[in-house]
Amino acid sequence: MSLFLQIFRRDPTAPSLMRPYSFCLSFFFLLTLVFTNAATSQPTQYNISSKNGLPTDNVYNVLVDKYGYLWIATEKGVIKYNGYSLKVFDLSSGLVNDDVWHLTEDRKGRIWLSCISSEMGYIFKDHYHKTVIENPVLPIYPRFNPKNIVDLEHGIAFQTTSAASYGYICVEKNDTISSTLIDIDGNHCLLTKNGDLIIWYDNKVYKTSVTKKPWKLQYLGSHRILLDMGDGQSQGNYFFPHAHLGKRSADSSLFALNWNNFSYNQLPLDTGEFVTMNQYRNGRYYMTTVKNCLILDDSLNVLKKWSHAQLLDDTVVNTKPVTFIEDNLWNRCVTTSGNGIYINFLPRQLKAKEQFDLSGYKYVGSSKAGQNFWWNSNTHSLATISTGKQITKKTLIGIQDVKKIIPYDSSKSVILSDNTLSWYLKNGNTIRFENFFKPAENPRGENIIKSIFLWRDLRAVHDVIITSPSDLILFSFTPGLVHLHLSHDTITARVLSGERLPDLCYIKNENLLAAYDSKNIALYEVSAAGSAFRKRAMYDLSPLKKLEKIHADNHGNIFVQTQDKVFAYYPQQNKYVVLFADYNMGRAKTLVQDNKVIAATRGGLLFCSVSGPLNFGKTVFLPNNKDLLYSKCLGIKKQSETVVITTDKGVYEVPVPADQAKAPNSQPYRLLLHYKDMTRVMGFNDTIYIDQDNTELHFDAINPAGVGTLRFKYKIENVVSSEQDMSSNSLYLPKLNADKYYTFTITAYDDAWKSQPMKIRLYLVPFWWQTQTGKMLIWLLGISGVALVLLSVTYATRQVVLRQQTRKGMEMELKNLRLAFELKSVYSQINPHFIFNTLTTGLYFIKKKKIDEAYQHISSFSDLLRAYIKSSRNKYTSIAEEAENLEHYLKLQLARFEDKFTYTINIDPGIDPDTEKIPSLLLQPLVENAINHGIFHKEGKGKITIDFLRGEDSHSIVCLIDDDGIGRENSKKIKDESNIKETSYGTDLIKNLVDIFNTYEATKITMDYIDKELPLTGTIVKFTITKQ
Repeated sequence: MSLFLQIFRRDPTAPSLMRPYSFCLSFFFLLTLVFTNAATSQPTQYNISSKNGLPTDNVYNVLVDKYGYLWIATEKGVIKYNGYSLKVFDLSSGLVNDDVWHLTEDRKGRIWLSCISSEMGYIFKDHYHKTVIENPVLPIYPRFNPKNIVDLEHGIAFQTTSAASYGYICVEKNDTISSTLIDIDGNHCLLTKNGDLIIWYDNKVYKTSVTKKPWKLQYLGSHRILLDMGDGQSQGNYFFPHAHLGKRSADSSLFALNWNNFSYNQLPLDTGEFVTMNQYRNGRYYMTTVKNCLILDDSLNVLKKWSHAQLLDDTVVNTKPVTFIEDNLWNRCVTTSGNGIYINFLPRQLKAKEQFDLSGYKYVGSSKAGQNFWWNSNTHSLATISTGKQITKKTLIGIQDVKKIIPYDSSKSVILSDNTLSWYLKNGNTIRFENFFKPAENPRGENIIKSIFLWRDLRAVHDVIITSPSDLILFSFTPGLVHLHLSHDTITARVLSGERLPDLCYIKNENLLAAYDSKNIALYEVSAAGSAFRKRAMYDLSPLKKLEKIHADNHGNIFVQTQDKVFAYYPQQNKYVVLFADYNMGRAKTLVQDNKVIAATRGGLLFCSVSGPLNFGKTVFLPNNKDLLYSKCLGIKKQSETVVITTDKGVYEVPVPADQAKAPNSQPYRLLLHYKDMTRVMGFNDTIYIDQDNTELHFDAINPAGVGTLRFKYKIENVVSSEQDMSSNSLYLPKLNADKYYTFTITAYDDAWKSQPMKIRLYLVPFWWQTQTGKMLIWLLGISGVALVLLSVTYATRQVVLRQQTRKGMEMELKNLRLAFELKSVYSQINPHFIFNTLTTGLYFIKKKKIDEAYQHISSFSDLLRAYIKSSRNKYTSIAEEAENLEHYLKLQLARFEDKFTYTINIDPGIDPDTEKIPSLLLQPLVENAINHGIFHKEGKGKITIDFLRGEDSHSIVCLIDDDGIGRENSKKIKDESNIKETSYGTDLIKNLVDIFNTYEATKITMDYIDKELPLTGTIVKFTITKQ
């Protein structure tokens, strides 16, 4: 025995199913109690056949996939159905053989096709895919005849038969099929959902796993009942995952042998009955025999049983079921070999009244006696119908088009026609008002009286409202509102208002007329006798959009019907609520009566009780699935506890359900979202992650009761505020901000149905740089980049500054060195000059034998010399030190010149002599010049004054050396007359010193010579020292 086994992995991305709606069995019993006249024993069935889209009427099998789509296997292809459209997969779609008798869905969502073919294939994402055969040289090739396909963790496995005496077990993995030959009749083996192969051989049962190599047979046991059962499927033998079903030859009875514990039980089938088809689905066995259809549990206990006649509608004749399933979404689906497929909906809730021809008739009103009236304008005949019975069709002579029949009392009604007002009696006779009444004198109502009695033209009158047995209000475009008072045999007319009112509704318990147009409602107070009429209030209802009809109840509610909605409006609070919000109210016929709001829509009947102002009970819905009962409602009327509706397919009546009736709100449905490679059933508050480079969403709805065209509306909170219609099932999202959640609301609807608004959340997945982390990273990178640039610039700047500072420092150092050398050079010249002059004075004292004076002079000279040497070591000296040095110097000179002069040193009080500094040795040479060249040649005693003053600003100091000598001109003449050419070293040295400071220091020094004018003599030397 050869073995080729492969293992598949489960697809982790397979979406989960939306929890399906379920209906309690008690609901059906409730309907039996509530709708006593309804044909609840006969289910309503919708037929899909070649007449409405199927390629053939021969249907083998159906499958409901995990999303809810209904798959139909036929002899001419596979059909996918969502309740609206049929998508066919056949030879043109790539199938090698379109005669497909069975369908199997695996956990990846692939729909495998069972048919006789040279290849094995499946449908996935609406495309056909074929598999690869790993060993095509085996006898199985080129034909597959698969059965018993099971879904395993890593793929599928199935049996296929090549000849009567042997078969193959095939295992699929990654679209590749490997096969293993088994020398056993295919009718004696079975694959289980766990991948076990159960083999019945020689009346014994064995088991082995096809996913593990090598195969090892495990003996399970045997039972004597196996000996009593026939051999082969032709005798009615079937293997199931839990048991073996076979027919005992002795009495043709069917037995189920459980091969887990080898217990068995007999199935309650009729004598001679055998199984024609069976399938296992969701833990249930669906078995079709030649007479019955059964549902069995895992232990083969019978849960439900129907005869063929019970399973199909009583309208279906000469048809037997092939297979059937029950599903929470699709209810019960029955396949046939000649009439396609039947889908059973809820039990019929509307009972057809006794049939009669109402084509060409319209509903015009009713009587208090329970009669309903339909008018045919072509034949001028009135059909009068009571509950369950046609009374009469009568041509009304002399009466033109009937607009409305209004109940008056139990014996008669009022007919409003184009040409007259008439009594319509209970016996069917008519009496025109002009033959019953005579007009009274009434100038104000003259025109309307003439319209009734003379002109016989009431085309402008649209409605008649009966406010009391003797008072009627006519509503017309002209002359407006007219009150008619009936008194015995006379009639009086009075115009209440000449205002043109578009339409009216009478609120009887409050004696109010509610007039309305497409945007507003106005309330008018009117007395029953018509003696008073005035406008009470006007209400703007333009937000409700295009009012079409209004009704009123006894609680003060006004019911407003628009194109697709019904509102309850309470004027006293100026509030309104939406009724029947989750239903398609397009072209609905509404009725408010006996504290009930009743609406007849294409999708079914809606009931809601009224208990007070804006206080309503729970909605009860009786569906009209798939237009099975009617496609258009023409009129609605409540008679006692029964509602009668007139439709394009006849008249139906249904008892008014109790407020607590637990009828389902609607047929279950599912909304699906297709995005990229993902398909999922939408649930409330689901989150969908959207990529920015693909914002296209595809929507679908699975609605077994769907009618007409499927359409969608959507809105996006804070982006698309009002509902927008989608032009197709696809939607390109508008521009949304990334990394943000949006509430997206989608509503599906068709010609008769509307889903509840489904709210999901959309999250636009940001690119990495749009995430908070990305933004922070970008900010950090930006900040880091800026910081790096700043650091680089700062570093570079610092390097440049440092180099400049270094260069400047070096330049400054060189400058200082040069300054120092030059200052030392100058000072070295000043000091010898000073020393020379001082020593000369000392020699003079010695020659004169003035030893004490010489000693005193030399001692003072040594002190001064030390001070000068100290000053010459620093570029600057304080004014106090400079003044002290000058005073020592002047004292020495006084000794030399024998008191030839007097001196004074003054310091400005605004100058701090200890902190303010000036260049060292700047003044002494000039003081020396003042003595030698000015005072020395003067006859008499001279005077020298030295002043330290504050300059024009706080940064400058002015030094003045003032002598009263002979002056520079006379000194020059003396010098020129002398044969000895003396050089003035002091002046030149000072000029050099000033130039040095101006060049190298942040100090500006200016020196000016001021010659005094006669009669004054002498010279003033002015130094201005400014710190920069």
